[in-house]
Amino acid sequence: MTTADLADNFAGSDLSDRERVRLEIRILVALGRKNEAQDLRWRTFEAALDAEILRDYVAHLGDFEEFDALERAFDYAVAHPDQHRALSFFLEWPGHDLAAKLVLGRCDTWAGQHYGLLLPAAEALEHDHPVAATILYRALLDDILTRARSQAYGHAARYLAKLDDLDTTDLAAKGLSSHEAYRAGLRRSHGRKTGSGALSRAVPTAEAEANVGTEPNVRFRVTCQCLLMARPGRCRAALLALGG
Repeated sequence: MTTADLADNFAGSDLSDRERVRLEIRILVALGRKNEAQDLRWRTFEAALDAEILRDYVAHLGDFEEFDALERAFDYAVAHPDQHRALSFFLEWPGHDLAAKLVLGRCDTWAGQHYGLLLPAAEALEHDHPVAATILYRALLDDILTRARSQAYGHAARYLAKLDDLDTTDLAAKGLSSHEAYRAGLRRSHGRKTGSGALSRAVPTAEAEANVGTEPNVRFRVTCQCLLMARPGRCRAALLALGG
């Protein structure tokens, strides 16, 4: 097996494969084949976008070589065909500016079913990069509603609440729809997909709005109370109330 084969096997591999690559690196170093060890580190980084391997690679560079190497590595990650793996790398590094750049550059390609990655990414970016966070929260919310994942409607309501709170002043400049337009789109696309009759009757949204008026924050609090009281299967109707 060549060093290239080892690097390829590292991508998406389990701990035993990762340890095998690291053992091969240690063997190469012990044999004085340091250039081959560095080559294996880089190939492994390319195959897996592994932050730990990249740190090891950078640590063995000569003086003043670090900055060029990191620029090369970051450019490679931004252009990587698997954007979800690239996003995971930037979160682990960490490089939130680059993570935001990646999210914005591929704004229509994020898959909400990767919630284990997208949610912490959105949370990490929401303060300094609200537009990137908006893209990720929308991907998460759209996935839940599109696939009618009733067990996740409570999460969807929380994502919409996050979207309500984010700074959306730069959305248009990035070619994205306004928050108001996004809400309207939710109502058009999902307003009639409440499932069974029990779902459509689950939350008396019209009565709630009549009692509290139309001020958004008040309506949001009332809807959240409905969500907390409702069974998971009833959350969709309550979520749709958040959209107006």
